[in-house]
Amino acid sequence: MTGRGNGTRLYIYMQLVACTGARRANRETRLSPPPSVALREQARERLFGSVWTRDLNDVFADVAPYYDRANYVASLGLWNWFLGRFMATIELRPNQRVLDVCAGTNAVGIALLRREPSLEVHAMDRSAAMQEVGRQRAQAKGLSVHSTIGDVHELPFPDKELFYRENPQM
Repeated sequence: MTGRGNGTRLYIYMQLVACTGARRANRETRLSPPPSVALREQARERLFGSVWTRDLNDVFADVAPYYDRANYVASLGLWNWFLGRFMATIELRPNQRVLDVCAGTNAVGIALLRREPSLEVHAMDRSAAMQEVGRQRAQAKGLSVHSTIGDVHELPFPDKELFYRENPQM
């Protein structure tokens, strides 16, 4: 065994100890509630407003054609496993309407339709380029995903119009 492997083990051990200590501290200390949605949105706008409005669309337009491959590589080949684990938490009924927010290239929407073809899937993302790639992917599989381009912080749907429920047994 090389010294590098032992160092890696030590690092992982230190991370586990740090996580365990943090969990113990959280149980022993009362945490204040998170700030209201309005305060979080104000902070997001103040800190990231120019990036959000100017730069992000260009970034996603550039990466859209290879975004799915990048997810696969970034997940060390585990993307399908992650998607499968997520899908196991979703309880679906025939003809249900669902909304996939920050939908990107519609990987989740396509997986939902493969599992229950009678769904009406709506996808919302800020990037028209990502949604175009997603539309093409769905169409190539004979599926249809309704796309809305916009900021998911301001959903253009009436309350309770679209619905999904996590599996309560998970």
